[in-house]
Amino acid sequence: MRALKTVMARVIVPLLVFLACAAGAMRVSAADPLAQPIALSRANWGAGRCSSTACHGSPTPVYGSRIFRNEHTVWASRDQHANAFQTLYSDLSRSIAQKIGQGTGRTIPAHQDSRCLACHSTPGPAVNPELAATIRQDGVGCESCHGSSGSWLAQHTTYDWDLLSSPEKEARFGKVRLDDLVVRAERCVACHVGVPARDGLPAREVDHDLIAAGHPRLNFEFSSFLANLPAHWVETGQNAASDFPARTWAIGQLISGRTALELLESRAKEAARAGPDGPSRWPEFSEYDCASCHQDLRSRPSGTRSVGPASPPGIPAWGTWYFPLISTLAEHNRDRDPAARAAATCLGPLRASMNVPLPDSHRIAGEAGQAAQALERWLLTVQHETFDPARSEPLLRTLRATAIPSVEPAGPGWDGEAQIYLGLVPLRQALGPALQNDPGLLNELRDRRNRLLAPYVPDRAASGTFQPLDGRPRE
Repeated sequence: MRALKTVMARVIVPLLVFLACAAGAMRVSAADPLAQPIALSRANWGAGRCSSTACHGSPTPVYGSRIFRNEHTVWASRDQHANAFQTLYSDLSRSIAQKIGQGTGRTIPAHQDSRCLACHSTPGPAVNPELAATIRQDGVGCESCHGSSGSWLAQHTTYDWDLLSSPEKEARFGKVRLDDLVVRAERCVACHVGVPARDGLPAREVDHDLIAAGHPRLNFEFSSFLANLPAHWVETGQNAASDFPARTWAIGQLISGRTALELLESRAKEAARAGPDGPSRWPEFSEYDCASCHQDLRSRPSGTRSVGPASPPGIPAWGTWYFPLISTLAEHNRDRDPAARAAATCLGPLRASMNVPLPDSHRIAGEAGQAAQALERWLLTVQHETFDPARSEPLLRTLRATAIPSVEPAGPGWDGEAQIYLGLVPLRQALGPALQNDPGLLNELRDRRNRLLAPYVPDRAASGTFQPLDGRPRE
């Protein structure tokens, strides 16, 4: 009986799943199904191919298995990524499309606009044209994160699949190794920070035009986004350690910053190619602190601002979301990590070059590229570090020592304060129980969070109404 169960588990079930998934489109050697990567191009099958009850569509989790078998169910019922395409039919999306179209005289519906589809649907070609519309309606589906399954859908149902390491699965079949936090973060930032066109995919970015038309600003922070994502997996290995939130925070800081720098480099190069009379808009206003311009000017003493860090008078502050704590991290590690020291050295001149009335696009392209490379080199060491209490507590103290000046012109502003709070939360989780539950720390976190909520009225967020710190809404 046990032998029969083994045959069922290793042979019959994978064979049935293979037939259901592949439908005869692929051929695998019976002797060694993983001997060679299959020739089919890496294209998408769509989330529907994962929804069988025997695969990932079980209504309830199956405990004791290497997978829960309800991964598709969790994604479809609880994960907002599944609604990404449907969002393009909303009243807000229609309003954004109309406003964007006013400048060209032609309105493209959001659900047909390639700029929207680049992030609101699964990237890459379908296995066959008939599947394209269905895959688009999946929104941000399985293959957006796990990689196009045209080369591995059938293979991953076989017993031999588990004998391969994650790097082998990625190298031979294109199955993305999401257990690697760097790789995982890179999948997120492509849409949640933005990237230039590459790897056959269109540019993905939310510029100031889109924000002005009503699209939410991209305030991405990897650790908090990951913590709030409905998980359909269990972390294993090093990712199951208590320092996991702190590691995701540190890795996310560097990858988000590097990605933002690569996007800045691309924008600067485009502006340099276009020249002063070309069609390129430079500088791109979404690179700057929103509150530098969008602030309440009534009853403000001269020389102060409601929110926003210091910058030269009349100049909006650059890089206020992605870079405040990268500089803090770099300073904290510069004595023991030359790569951190190099990163800190690169960011200062770039910030100075951006905080002028009209930045030199040629110069910015070079400085942004150098800074991105410096963060990439630093990431090579950070991704292998552990954040035990001895490492996390001093860094947490550094962040706690940062004041909350609210309306003082030299303060870090709302963006910086939000990043500090989002750093304190995961660093606290890396401490021992006594320090985690320190009343002073818990009260401080609560106070910081309440202060961050003050500038904005949540129920007015959709209309873009800004609520200044004095409590009076803008007219």
